[in-house]
Amino acid sequence: MSITEPDRHDDRVMPVRQQRSMQRQQAILRAGRNLLQEIPYDTLRMEQIAREASCSIGTLYQRFKDKDALLDVIMEEVVAELDDLVTEELSPSRLKGLSPQVGIWHVVSVAHGFLLANQGLLRAIIARQLRQPDAISPLQRAGARVVSVSHEALCACNPEFGDAVTPRSYQFAMQMVIGTLNNAIINRPGPYQIEDAAIIDQLTLAVCRMTGLPLSRP
Repeated sequence: MSITEPDRHDDRVMPVRQQRSMQRQQAILRAGRNLLQEIPYDTLRMEQIAREASCSIGTLYQRFKDKDALLDVIMEEVVAELDDLVTEELSPSRLKGLSPQVGIWHVVSVAHGFLLANQGLLRAIIARQLRQPDAISPLQRAGARVVSVSHEALCACNPEFGDAVTPRSYQFAMQMVIGTLNNAIINRPGPYQIEDAAIIDQLTLAVCRMTGLPLSRP
């Protein structure tokens, strides 16, 4: 799913009315996302985004009043992509036939892959959250959907999972997973970095321990 218009009215973002304008806006959004993977949000300049998008700085400001407005639309686009990912990858049909442990591994893998691909955006939101405490709320809501949808799918596919794992214990365990992945992006303390796929196995084992499922490597 691609967003060309924000869901809410925002006078900092100019409306798109022509196909060419839509293409230009998408180029700007791609440029912003690419640069955020490499450059801290606080030091990223609108001139750099314009250069990456191959447009003039005037064109950029015609579309977005400021850098925060651009970040908001990027975040809406990413949240929409996460909604599609959840629908496709965390449905009962996708998890059918998997053991509870392998099902959890798959959920952790989906969360890891999404955050790995969007770590620059996460760092940007955290940086802005220091002055705007509610800036991360759309991603928080999206994360809550990952947890609720995956729990429902795992219960539907594995009666033993539903009998053994309460929603509360699963929510707590997945909060640990998301928090650890976020920490691996923001603070990079080790022993695992977000790029290290071994973190998926370790987090899966941790979820099994926390929810009381028998331990087994996926």
